Amino acid sequence: MARTRTIALSDDHLSEEEAGAQKAALDQLLPHLTAVGLHTELLQRVTIGAGQPNQAVESRRHPPQLIVYAGLRKIATISIGPRSGSYLIELGGCGALIQSAPIEVVPASRPDRAAQLIKEHAGAPE
Repeated sequence: MARTRTIALSDDHLSEEEAGAQKAALDQLLPHLTAVGLHTELLQRVTIGAGQPNQAVESRRHPPQLIVYAGLRKIATISIGPRSGSYLIELGGCGALIQSAPIEVVPASRPDRAAQLIKEHAGAPE
């Protein structure tokens, strides 16, 4: 697993198709996380902006994120790499507040490995 640190920019926007593809990749991970006893919450954000009267309403989709919990404790945030399509797993519960929170990169073809990595980090029972 490669470790890296990325910073999500607030102006990251996706097309409807890109957001759907990223959500589908996160959906593939859900049964694996449930099987190891972890709970999840899917965050999907859409920014809607209205210009002048008689102008079309503009909507922008942000990259979806999957928040993983062990009990009531947040243990990981998962997003999809925009170019690689890999799972980007930020371990830890405080997100951007901790600058040194490790990010693990797991190929999208290995959702089982991603779930196992998060389970090990959480100390979830077998």
